[in-house]
Amino acid sequence: MFMKNALKNYKEQQGLTFRKLASICGYSLNAVYRHCNVKIPAEAAVHYATCLGIPRSELRPDLWPPEGAFPATPDFKGDRHAR
Repeated sequence: MFMKNALKNYKEQQGLTFRKLASICGYSLNAVYRHCNVKIPAEAAVHYATCLGIPRSELRPDLWPPEGAFPATPDFKGDRHAR
């Protein structure tokens, strides 16, 4: 299942055009369009989080996991410390 980009969700929920969102955030129209349709660069995620209040964990969950999420642990076969 495809998960919609958090920036694109914000744009649609606020009823903004790409041009208006670009103006609010200080990015070019082309950059905002790209950010809404592909993975947002880390630097841009930080900027959007500051500018719009969208949590970084929603913009780039691969870099900033949501609170409460635990990192994956390796699957060990047996307990090497057991005696």
